[in-house]
Amino acid sequence: MPRGTVGTFSVTPVASSVLTLPVFTARQHGALDAGASLTAMYALNSRWQLVGFASARRLLRNAAASPITRQLGDRQQLSFGAGLGAAF
Repeated sequence: MPRGTVGTFSVTPVASSVLTLPVFTARQHGALDAGASLTAMYALNSRWQLVGFASARRLLRNAAASPITRQLGDRQQLSFGAGLGAAF
């Protein structure tokens, strides 16, 4: 199966019977999503730093119209993360 919008958001007849979702064929065109991200770093000292990020994205077109998104997921995709960085 193709990757990208077609492979990720299509629902084949076999998958439809297993997941009880309607058959859906996604078309490959245009942007998959749109959004914004924010990254912040805070230096603890000359070697260590804290890193954090937040991202908000909205699925578009076929990705948003897919039964996978409509019934099992959400058009709004949020992610957050934090970490510790070290300089060598």
